[in-house]
Amino acid sequence: ISEVGPKGSFLSKRHTVRNIRKELWFPTLLDRDNYDNWLKSGSPDMEKRCRDRKEELLRKHEPIPLEDDVKNDLEKIIESAKRNLSKQH
Repeated sequence: ISEVGPKGSFLSKRHTVRNIRKELWFPTLLDRDNYDNWLKSGSPDMEKRCRDRKEELLRKHEPIPLEDDVKNDLEKIIESAKRNLSKQH
């Protein structure tokens, strides 16, 4: 701020040039293309882009395996619940 001063511009500063792409956020689901390209791509609306992205995420998702101690704890809980339920009937 002290380098630029009142009513100055940060756009010409080396720090801004180096960091601007990291700091700006461009939403991936919003269409920032021009109208002609949007028409050529089939005119997808926001709902279609969201649905397509959801399908892509589900297709590519690889769940992280549970740690052995967590699996063992879950198995104990399930077995205990089975025993308790079988006593009720």
